[in-house]
Parts: sequence; structure tokens; C-alpha cells
Amino acid sequence: MLTALSVVIDGVSHSAVRRVASIAEAELRAAGYAISLARPGHLTLHLDCALSATLLRGPQGKHPMIGLARAVHRLARLRGVEIEVVQIAGSDNPAHSVAYGRLQEELDVRRRSVAGPKT
Repeated sequence: MLTALSVVIDGVSHSAVRRVASIAEAELRAAGYAISLARPGHLTLHLDCALSATLLRGPQGKHPMIGLARAVHRLARLRGVEIEVVQIAGSDNPAHSVAYGRLQEELDVRRRSVAGPKT
């Protein structure tokens, strides 16, 4: 599915459109995106998907996305970012409105490119 990975860091919204297989994958990739943008130091990740929050709190076991969760942790170590994972309700996630808006923009662009120029 096509999704917008959106993060809010220090009150600034960032987003990127990607293809993912699940909501949990989207949140793990958004966590990595946030880490790539964050300054070294503490970063609180507010996640509303229980699976991605669990995987990031302790990336162990045999879940198919454990490799992605471990990659997020490796990136955090490389960038000097200490992550804290907090699970929140989706309605409380400030990145959702950013993601929905960014995804709609991307879909509009794709529709226009398929439709071609107006005559």
C-alpha cells in the first residue's frame, strides 16, 4: 500500500511517501525517518501501532519485521539518538494529519499525471 511516513520533530512536520506492506511497517519506517532527521540526544517516538511499539521496545524474537526494528535501533546508535517509545492513541498522534495531507497530495499528483494535460 502507498503511505506517507510523517514525523513531527521540534514542531516541524516532515513527510515522505513510500510503499509498505502494513501499518506496522509504516510506523517502523517512520521511526527510522524520525531518527534520520533528529539531532543526537533523546528522541521520544509516539507510536499508535501496538506491534511497532512492541518491536521497537525490544527487537527480539522471530517476527518478520524484527530485522527492520533492529535496523532502526542500529540507525539510532549510529546517529547518537537515544529513543524512548511511547504508545499513544491514533487520534492523539500529531503526525497523522501530516501523513493524510501528504498522501492526498501525492495521490492528486499521480492522478493528474495519469489523466494527462487538460485540453
